[in-house]
Amino acid sequence: MFIKEEYAKTTLNDWLQYFLENPYKKKTLIDNLLFYDNKQSNLFGNYYEASNLDLMLDELLCSAKQKKPLYQTWKQEVNGKTRQLSVPNKTLRKLMENYILDFIKRKNVHEKCHGGEKGWSVKRSLETHLPCLSALSFDLKSAFENIPFKIVYDFFYGLLPEYISYSDKEEISRFFSLLSTVRYIDKRGLPQGSPISVFMFNRCLYNLDKELTQKSNERYLRYSRWVDDFTISSKSNKGIEYFLGVIELTNRYFEVCNEKIYFQNGDNIYLLGHKINDNLISKNTKEDKLKNKNPPINFNDYFGENKKYESW
Repeated sequence: MFIKEEYAKTTLNDWLQYFLENPYKKKTLIDNLLFYDNKQSNLFGNYYEASNLDLMLDELLCSAKQKKPLYQTWKQEVNGKTRQLSVPNKTLRKLMENYILDFIKRKNVHEKCHGGEKGWSVKRSLETHLPCLSALSFDLKSAFENIPFKIVYDFFYGLLPEYISYSDKEEISRFFSLLSTVRYIDKRGLPQGSPISVFMFNRCLYNLDKELTQKSNERYLRYSRWVDDFTISSKSNKGIEYFLGVIELTNRYFEVCNEKIYFQNGDNIYLLGHKINDNLISKNTKEDKLKNKNPPINFNDYFGENKKYESW
């Protein structure tokens, strides 16, 4: 019996062949993508969707047998950093956009997670922080890449109904997890370039969002997240030590990028490419941001052997 850590070592093409050549496994997969929550459409609609999905899976199986890569991967400079981009082929993209995305969205996103979610803009997200006189903001390190395969697997496993057998849940979860992740140097993680990655990412951070929201409320602070950009703010002019416990807390879940931790207080607060001044939010140019925004804090100055912050 495989354990989850070993699942990540399986090649995608090998697993697709094993899974999709079995009629029972394939049908179980289709049933779970199409028929759930007692919201079945008419029989003709169900038959059409099942047939369409069946053909799509056959195309994936054909690619797997021919050893064709399902992702086109290359490195590209994005915002001054070299990133690995992985874009699914046409068939896999259609499967993700038309079926897997709806499956993922069965799990709600946390109300404080805004980036990439319907109805949210950067400006609307920042409005939840008004009035704002001090703020700590930070990013995660290699955010998509560092979502462990185990978290992706557990996410899909939790979406499947209880009446499915343990072995079926394991194999379907493994199918989705391998399909939704790509190989990095020494691990699998969410790909940058996939139409479902941001939605997976947002939902995989639900428990962190929940705890950061609770801890922020206890300290009369406001919290929000725009994909991997975290913001904690106060309507009062507070010192940096009051905020820094959030870094320690977040690091228990995912690694924070030490070079991208910013603290600001005073009249002008720069967040998510915007400026907050006197409760007004306006876009600022990259040049203005580089000129006016405070430099990142020195991580070791605050998180060395002598703690200089309040734990959360």
